[in-house]
Amino acid sequence: MTSDKLKAGDVVHVPSNSTVFRWNDSENAPSPEVRTLEKPLFGLFVKERNDFYSVVISEGDYWTLKKSDIYKINEESKNGGKIS
Repeated sequence: MTSDKLKAGDVVHVPSNSTVFRWNDSENAPSPEVRTLEKPLFGLFVKERNDFYSVVISEGDYWTLKKSDIYKINEESKNGGKIS
């Protein structure tokens, strides 16, 4: 993840081959639905789940994933394709 702290609503990129899963709030644990991304995921940062995981929403689905797999898309990314 970038050195900039992500805020709710930030546009983010998750690379292919990242693992994403659903979170079971009632059990405060991952649910069995896990998938490895075949292509990059673009979405909005929702929140930090704990010290290791964060939540992203993409195409109407909430996914939990490692913070280290989330990259904020900066304004310059829109013009130059750079992702920080």
